[in-house]
Amino acid sequence: MKCGIYRVPICLVAVGLVYGFMFFLVSKSVIADSNAVIIEPIRKSTLEYIRTIHSIEYEVNEEDKLAKGKTRYLKYWQQDNMFRSESSLDGLGEWTSTFNGERHQIFFKERETMSLKNTTIIPNPFRIMGPPTIAFTWLTKSGMAFTWSDFTSETNVNTRFKEAKYIREDSVNGENCTVLEFSGIVDKSTIRVWFSRGKSNFPIKSVLNIDGRVVAETIVTSFDTILLDDGNSIVVPINVVGTNNVNQSKPSVARSTSIVPGTLKINKKYDKDFFMLPTTLAKTVNDLDKLEAAGLLGHSYDLPKARHHSYLLLVVVNVVVIAILLYRMLVLKRK
Repeated sequence: MKCGIYRVPICLVAVGLVYGFMFFLVSKSVIADSNAVIIEPIRKSTLEYIRTIHSIEYEVNEEDKLAKGKTRYLKYWQQDNMFRSESSLDGLGEWTSTFNGERHQIFFKERETMSLKNTTIIPNPFRIMGPPTIAFTWLTKSGMAFTWSDFTSETNVNTRFKEAKYIREDSVNGENCTVLEFSGIVDKSTIRVWFSRGKSNFPIKSVLNIDGRVVAETIVTSFDTILLDDGNSIVVPINVVGTNNVNQSKPSVARSTSIVPGTLKINKKYDKDFFMLPTTLAKTVNDLDKLEAAGLLGHSYDLPKARHHSYLLLVVVNVVVIAILLYRMLVLKRK
């Protein structure tokens, strides 16, 4: 089409639109490339950190300041995909949760009761998580168990970083950070994570938003530097403070979780037997796989379905424990 003297403005508009559209495409590509340049080093640093930790051991004190200073205790061991945790169940008793790579078991010491299953019995098999685990929970996805080996797998890390969005540069307690955004584990939620450039892109802060509102925040407040056998060193979070804003009120400290000094050990070797207790410790043993096969328990081959049965199991367990405590109180009162 020829552009006459009267058609010049129309031609200029058409050319402008074409160039504008091309500029938009190029700009979008440049932005995507620049974001990738920022995000990729963080992904690599995350994987490198995870690969460095073959095993970890520590003890934890958790203080719930919203519950009048109630404290909980945890002993934790992790080696590859195996774990063992010993914790107090909110003051109602002690329990041990273990997984040897094949079978998960939960043992209630006071009631001498044990449950076994080929997969994780409940989504959070520890009840309490330590600072090294809490710092990386932003890697979890909906339906995933809160276990180190699950959410720090290379496949999961790569999947999470593919959806990552660069937000901005920021600082936290004097640490220069890069802020990335990930999808949350519930609908209409996002998680923003602050990666410290001075600590090899370690995630020192995370914020959960639901419908654009801040619901929870986690900040690593102190670290320890551990010298490894190969001569390299690694930073490990020692204290994590969690705040919440569930009731749309001013955020308040909910929990302060700290590793007990002198208990942190990295890359110590453990026998596989350490991650499974003998069933002879319990008077009652519930094999949940056999109960499912017999139709006495609903099938839970995937975690979304398993959550229903897991929570039901926990409700039953808690009711039994509370009943025992009430019975003891009545007996002592009569005495």
